[in-house]
Amino acid sequence: MTQKHTACPWTYQRLQPYMKGCAIGTGNLANPTEGTLIATAWNTTRGLSGPQDAETEANARFIIQACNAHEELLTALTAAQEVLHGFFCGEHSPPAWEGQCAKECIQAKAAIAKAEGR
Repeated sequence: MTQKHTACPWTYQRLQPYMKGCAIGTGNLANPTEGTLIATAWNTTRGLSGPQDAETEANARFIIQACNAHEELLTALTAAQEVLHGFFCGEHSPPAWEGQCAKECIQAKAAIAKAEGR
Protein backbone atom coordinates (compact mmCIF):
# COMPACT_ATOMS: atom_id res chain seq x y z
CA MET A 1 0.00 0.00 0.00
CA THR A 2 1.31 3.44 -0.92
CA GLN A 3 1.10 6.25 1.63
CA LYS A 4 -1.15 9.11 0.48
CA HIS A 5 0.33 12.61 0.56
CA THR A 6 -1.07 15.49 2.62
CA ALA A 7 -4.30 16.72 1.04
CA CYS A 8 -4.16 19.74 -1.24
CA PRO A 9 -4.37 22.65 -1.62
CA TRP A 10 -0.91 23.47 -0.39
CA THR A 11 0.25 27.01 0.24
CA TYR A 12 3.50 28.73 1.07
CA GLN A 13 4.53 31.28 3.62
CA ARG A 14 7.77 33.18 3.94
CA LEU A 15 9.80 32.28 6.97
CA GLN A 16 10.96 34.94 9.39
CA PRO A 17 12.12 38.15 7.63
CA TYR A 18 15.73 37.40 8.54
CA MET A 19 15.66 33.94 6.90
CA LYS A 20 15.79 33.14 3.18
CA GLY A 21 13.38 30.23 3.25
CA CYS A 22 9.74 29.53 2.44
CA ALA A 23 7.52 27.07 4.28
CA ILE A 24 5.25 24.82 2.22
CA GLY A 25 2.20 23.25 3.79
CA THR A 26 -1.47 23.55 4.58
CA GLY A 27 -3.41 25.85 6.86
CA ASN A 28 -1.80 28.51 9.03
CA LEU A 29 1.88 27.66 8.90
CA ALA A 30 2.71 30.25 11.54
CA ASN A 31 0.81 28.22 14.12
CA PRO A 32 1.67 24.49 14.35
CA THR A 33 -1.76 23.67 15.79
CA GLU A 34 -3.52 25.22 12.76
CA GLY A 35 -1.28 24.08 9.91
CA THR A 36 0.82 21.24 8.60
CA LEU A 37 4.40 21.94 7.53
CA ILE A 38 5.29 19.74 4.55
CA ALA A 39 8.61 21.14 3.38
CA THR A 40 10.80 24.20 3.28
CA ALA A 41 12.52 25.78 0.29
CA TRP A 42 15.90 27.44 0.81
CA ASN A 43 18.59 29.15 -1.20
CA THR A 44 21.75 28.54 0.78
CA THR A 45 24.07 30.05 -1.83
CA ARG A 46 24.74 33.09 0.32
CA GLY A 47 23.89 31.66 3.72
CA LEU A 48 20.56 31.18 5.49
CA SER A 49 20.06 34.70 6.77
CA GLY A 50 19.26 37.86 4.88
CA PRO A 51 16.39 39.20 2.80
CA GLN A 52 13.95 36.84 1.10
CA ASP A 53 15.33 35.46 -2.16
CA ALA A 54 13.00 35.82 -5.20
CA GLU A 55 14.24 32.54 -6.67
CA THR A 56 13.43 30.65 -3.45
CA GLU A 57 9.93 32.09 -3.43
CA ALA A 58 9.49 31.20 -7.12
CA ASN A 59 10.66 27.63 -6.39
CA ALA A 60 8.17 27.30 -3.53
CA ARG A 61 5.35 28.62 -5.75
CA PHE A 62 6.36 26.20 -8.53
CA ILE A 63 6.24 23.21 -6.17
CA ILE A 64 2.83 24.28 -4.89
CA GLN A 65 1.40 24.86 -8.39
CA ALA A 66 2.61 21.44 -9.53
CA CYS A 67 1.28 19.65 -6.46
CA ASN A 68 -2.07 21.44 -6.40
CA ALA A 69 -2.66 20.78 -10.12
CA HIS A 70 -1.35 17.19 -10.14
CA GLU A 71 -4.61 15.23 -9.72
CA GLU A 72 -6.59 17.42 -12.12
CA LEU A 73 -3.90 17.27 -14.80
CA LEU A 74 -3.48 13.51 -14.40
CA THR A 75 -7.23 12.96 -14.73
CA ALA A 76 -7.44 15.17 -17.82
CA LEU A 77 -4.41 13.57 -19.49
CA THR A 78 -5.72 10.06 -18.77
CA ALA A 79 -9.08 10.91 -20.37
CA ALA A 80 -7.40 12.56 -23.36
CA GLN A 81 -5.07 9.60 -23.83
CA GLU A 82 -8.00 7.18 -23.82
CA VAL A 83 -9.79 9.22 -26.52
CA LEU A 84 -6.59 9.57 -28.54
CA HIS A 85 -5.90 5.85 -28.28
CA GLY A 86 -9.44 4.93 -29.30
CA PHE A 87 -9.43 7.28 -32.26
CA PHE A 88 -5.90 6.89 -33.63
CA CYS A 89 -4.70 3.55 -32.27
CA GLY A 90 -7.85 1.50 -31.89
CA GLU A 91 -10.45 0.15 -34.29
CA HIS A 92 -11.02 3.59 -35.84
CA SER A 93 -7.39 4.15 -36.78
CA PRO A 94 -6.35 4.46 -40.43
CA PRO A 95 -5.41 1.09 -42.00
CA ALA A 96 -1.80 2.24 -42.44
CA TRP A 97 -1.50 2.57 -38.63
CA GLU A 98 -2.86 -0.89 -37.84
CA GLY A 99 -1.08 -2.41 -34.87
CA GLN A 100 0.73 0.85 -34.08
CA CYS A 101 0.11 3.48 -31.48
CA ALA A 102 0.41 7.18 -32.30
CA LYS A 103 3.57 8.87 -30.96
CA GLU A 104 1.42 11.28 -28.92
CA CYS A 105 -0.48 8.37 -27.36
CA ILE A 106 2.79 6.72 -26.32
CA GLN A 107 4.05 10.03 -24.90
CA ALA A 108 0.83 10.48 -22.92
CA LYS A 109 1.06 6.95 -21.51
CA ALA A 110 4.67 7.61 -20.44
CA ALA A 111 3.74 10.92 -18.79
CA ILE A 112 0.85 9.26 -16.93
CA ALA A 113 3.14 6.49 -15.68
CA LYS A 114 5.71 9.04 -14.54
CA ALA A 115 3.08 11.12 -12.72
CA GLU A 116 1.84 7.97 -10.99
CA GLY A 117 5.35 7.03 -9.93
CA ARG A 118 5.60 3.95 -12.15
